[in-house]
Amino acid sequence: MPACCEVALPVPLDRVFTYAVREGQLPCRGARVIVPFRNEKLIGIVTAVNVTPPADFEVRYLEAVLDQDGDASSGPLLPENLLQLGEWIAQYYLAPLGEVFRGMLPLMAEVRRTVYYRITDLGRDVLAGSMDGDRKPRKRLASRPRRTLKISTEDQDMEHRVLARLANGEPVKVSTLRTATAASLPALAAMVRKKWIARETAAVERDARRTERIAVLIPEARLPALTQKQQAILAELAACGNELPLAELRRKDLPSSTLQTLVRRGLVRIDERPAAFHLGGLEPAKAPERLNEPQTEALAAVASALGAFHPFLLHGVTGSGKTAVYLAAMQRALDRGLASILLVPEIGLTPQTVGLLDAAFGQRVALLHSALTPEERSEQWRRIRRGEAPVVVGTRSAIFAPVPNLGLILVDEEHDQSYKQEETPRYNGRDVAILRGREAGACVVLGSATPSLESRYNVERGKSQLLELPERVGGRPMPKVELVDMRE
Repeated sequence: MPACCEVALPVPLDRVFTYAVREGQLPCRGARVIVPFRNEKLIGIVTAVNVTPPADFEVRYLEAVLDQDGDASSGPLLPENLLQLGEWIAQYYLAPLGEVFRGMLPLMAEVRRTVYYRITDLGRDVLAGSMDGDRKPRKRLASRPRRTLKISTEDQDMEHRVLARLANGEPVKVSTLRTATAASLPALAAMVRKKWIARETAAVERDARRTERIAVLIPEARLPALTQKQQAILAELAACGNELPLAELRRKDLPSSTLQTLVRRGLVRIDERPAAFHLGGLEPAKAPERLNEPQTEALAAVASALGAFHPFLLHGVTGSGKTAVYLAAMQRALDRGLASILLVPEIGLTPQTVGLLDAAFGQRVALLHSALTPEERSEQWRRIRRGEAPVVVGTRSAIFAPVPNLGLILVDEEHDQSYKQEETPRYNGRDVAILRGREAGACVVLGSATPSLESRYNVERGKSQLLELPERVGGRPMPKVELVDMRE
């Protein structure tokens, strides 16, 4: 019997699956693998290796191991602390373990999934009947249970084209099949339900790194007679340090055909380089004002607790400068070689917060939220894992960021209901932040102008420490509150 491992798959089943491992392919716990599951190829997370298979085990092998122990970032993709966090979420919130891990890993851009269709034995029988004799037997293509709508002649012809295209038995990519037969996705799904065709998926690893093409001036080349447009491109490159991204040249209305002519003549070359990630589109952020006495006291309490798990509730009235305390606490953590995670409830609040972090910490900031493209999310996740971005800001899923040396977790507006995930896997980002802080030995600060009842109760029970900012910064007056009896 070959060696076996257990894999958690992103399916709504509360179990793991056993797969055999080929020689030299043994993955480590926490690595991603591609495995066959029914007619599909799914990406799963290895939860155990060298396990004893069940008695009724049907041998199925891993298709591919995407992450090997000892890679460029060292260790498995999901370290032990995040694996244990995912297992706790699955148990506490009654969620399938594979779906929990899928929500923790924003790396779908690194795997290319392709959908194929193939004809079934029943589909061959239907096709043979439709081609036997005149058009009369073609009605078998339209056979449906009673009390359903009658299929049109156009639909019959489309189904016949699909079956004929698949008749040689080879799986056909969905895009190719739709182009050749003009079949819609609902029509193909209907044929799958009738078991005339089968749907299959394939998954292979791909390079998800974003790249950009750069035009580079070759200064040592001899300059022959040039047209006006060619001279304009060379002048633009020379003015920009002898190189410029192709996207910038297009924005300057410099024709790409002219650029290609310069490349052929050996005056310019095109390089492909990793694209730099820019927080971009941010307005210059105003630096926080000097901390007042309550802010200084709150910062001192947080700074003294760094290096160990210690939960705080920072209750500050609106405009009291909680963000300034966050930034100062992050700087103290960085000074001690510790990383930080700042959670915000909504994507709409992220640009403002990121602007402040960018002004304070520059390229050491990473951004994680659902509005990023899959490639950008994968890139940011990798930057965090490599230790290039020790300051992470994002919405609730950012609590799963693979931050090395995590020392500080900040949850802004901790009372906000947006921290609750509404679809599987369901979890509360604030509560998961406290658990991760405890497991990582990190200081956790929950900030709000209107703390939740749970957080206030934890203060009363001595589970967390209360820090208060009772006044607005700069001596600004508090808004006046009046009670009005609407019945009058």
